[in-house]
Parts: sequence; C-alpha cells; structure tokens
Amino acid sequence: MQDIGGCRAVVNEADDAFNLAANLADSRIRHTLVSYNNYIDEPRRTGYRGLHLVYAYHSDKTEQWRGLNTEIQIRSQLQHQWATAVETVGTFIRQELKSGKGNPDWLRFFALMSSFVARLEEKEIVPDTPSNDRELLEEISDLDAALGITERLAAFQSIVASLTGPRRIANHWVVLELDLQSNSVTGHAFRPSELEDAMDWYLKRELETREQGQTEVVLVSSSSLSDLRRAYPNFFADLSLFGYLLREAIDRS
Repeated sequence: MQDIGGCRAVVNEADDAFNLAANLADSRIRHTLVSYNNYIDEPRRTGYRGLHLVYAYHSDKTEQWRGLNTEIQIRSQLQHQWATAVETVGTFIRQELKSGKGNPDWLRFFALMSSFVARLEEKEIVPDTPSNDRELLEEISDLDAALGITERLAAFQSIVASLTGPRRIANHWVVLELDLQSNSVTGHAFRPSELEDAMDWYLKRELETREQGQTEVVLVSSSSLSDLRRAYPNFFADLSLFGYLLREAIDRS
C-alpha cells in the first residue's frame, strides 16, 4: 500500500482550483509535494479534468507512515458534475467508463461533454474533440439521440429518488447499498457508538456482493439524508446539473 488517504476539494470555478493549488504550495505545510498533475490545461482523453497533488506524508510521531503518499484532488463544480455523471452512468450500465473502458459511443459522449464544459470555463478542450463549436454541439446532439441519453439520465435519477429507511439518521454510521438489479438504494444504520459493528456489516456485505457484481457498497457517516446526497451524489444519481448542461448543449446545436 503506497497511499494512506486522499481528499477532494470542489470549488466554484476552474480558476479557483488553480488559486487553491497555489495557496497550498505557498503554505507552511510540512508534507512534501511529490507530483502535480494539471488535467485542466492538459485534459485526459477520457475528458477527465482537475488538479491532482500528491504529497509524501511527514510525521514526527508515526514513523511507519512517514513518506507514504496522500492525494488532493481539486475540481470546479462543473468538472465535478461531469465526473459524477461518468461514475453514475458507468455504475448503471455496468461499464468502467471512468477508466476509459466500455461502449465507445458513451466514452465519446463524455469526452465531448467535457470539451463543452471546458468551453464554458474558457479552458483547453479534450484531445481529438472538435475545436469548432458547431461541430462539437452537433455531435453531442447526435449521440444524445442515438443513445437516448437525456431519457436515460432522467430514468437513473428517478430510480433512486428516495432512500429506503428513516428520514433522520442523526450522526449514525450507514452502510449504503446500490442494487443494480432492482435499481434501488438502501441504507443500514448504526448508532454513533457502533462503528465496529458498522465496519463488520460493511465487510460482510462487501464480501457477499463482490462476486455478484450487481451491488455497490460503501460505509458513510452523516447526520441526514441531505448530507448523504451531497457527499455521495453518485449513489443517488444526482445528475440534475449535468442534465441541465446537456440540455444547454443540445439547445445550442
């Protein structure tokens, strides 16, 4: 194991991502910057955009952790919505779209949408996507019609519009399960003092569902459903902003 953790910051604008990265570089942080990947100025061919900063952890007290890596990802709101949509759709259609694997039409669609977002942010577009706005928008519109993307996104979002279970789960640990067969999300809640029980349940369900390939399981902590939805939008198909971006692209074509 080379990494001990990671975190993500979602900021308002793309320029805010660069400002945050610069502030980190100028801070008195004791950890050592190992690598800095600028996927905003140089987007991946998949369409992924964001900043990745990897730090080697420094500790005067815990020697065994010293030198291990932790990663900070910084994205704009639009970049995050794009990445959320890729992960959500990939989960529903059971393809590793975020790894650049799967249906080439879906992969092409997300690369094109990333370039559309890049245009809105006045940043570099994705390699091998049209530099002409009209061609870009027309290709997005054609793929939307061919794949029924607008309708699928709406269906994915409605499928998991509500979580089975209590409306309030004040500071409980929750094991979330996204069932790809029944297209539903369920939660198994534990009291704040039952972290060990929650971890045991999570590991049990993870092992039970691993070979089936039909269920995604995650252990989370949150005080309310609204917090869960904000923190884990891919488990609740929160595609509203991405859907709006797609409609805007189609309307412009």
